[in-house]
Amino acid sequence: MKGYTSFGNLGTSSFANLAPAPASADEAEPWVRGELIRSLMRASRGSYIFSAALMPAVVGLAWGHVPMWQLMLWLALGAAITIGRMVFERVYTRRYAGRDASAQESFIHRYRHLWSASAFTWGVSVLLFFERVPLMNQFMSWLIVAGAATFPLNSLALHPPLLKRYVNTLFAAMMVSVFLRLVQLDFAQLHFNYGFLLLPMFHWWLLLRAGRRIHETARNSFELLFHNHILINSLTQQRQAAVSAVAMKNRFLASAAHDMRHPVLALSLYA
Repeated sequence: MKGYTSFGNLGTSSFANLAPAPASADEAEPWVRGELIRSLMRASRGSYIFSAALMPAVVGLAWGHVPMWQLMLWLALGAAITIGRMVFERVYTRRYAGRDASAQESFIHRYRHLWSASAFTWGVSVLLFFERVPLMNQFMSWLIVAGAATFPLNSLALHPPLLKRYVNTLFAAMMVSVFLRLVQLDFAQLHFNYGFLLLPMFHWWLLLRAGRRIHETARNSFELLFHNHILINSLTQQRQAAVSAVAMKNRFLASAAHDMRHPVLALSLYA
């Protein structure tokens, strides 16, 4: 599974910008949750840029086969959502990136509809090409939609409620769009077998399963990083205590030697 191992690339770039880990083990869970959301936001930029770059490709594949107003309407909807996510990311970076996990989760929950809107836009894109463009163009369009569903997996898996919302919305909109096209065609003159509809369902299940694995891997990595930080702090404190003890011993010996020098010197002079 490609999605299972790709967190390593995300984690490498994310660990460089980690917030300082607290020194108390009681604060592990809030710190881990906060870092998961920070990593989500750092990785989400690539997903919506990738999504925006693919939209003209879908329009190009349907060009000349679908009324232009439908293509422009869908493209304008996608552009509006992309701009909304850019504004959302800027607000997060300025006001919430350094706050605690509860504040970040509240912010994500408040703007969760942006991800739903993005998923819905890609789901209804099926109406533009399914049984409306040549088979090769349909095949390419299906690949683009599959990529739009899979590419955000690494970032969305860091916050499971957001992943479920995105994946469920996208595939629900996709299946409804397929059903509407079948109704328009009266279930006749189709260029595919109905078994084809099992592929989106399998893809949906696969994304959710891979998302759970990525989330577990990410959480374990952050927890390990936190406990390593606690261990390093503990070792640093013990080293400082040992250095302080050695310094205290040296001061004691120096003081004792100084105090003993006077009577010894007096005895030597008397002798």
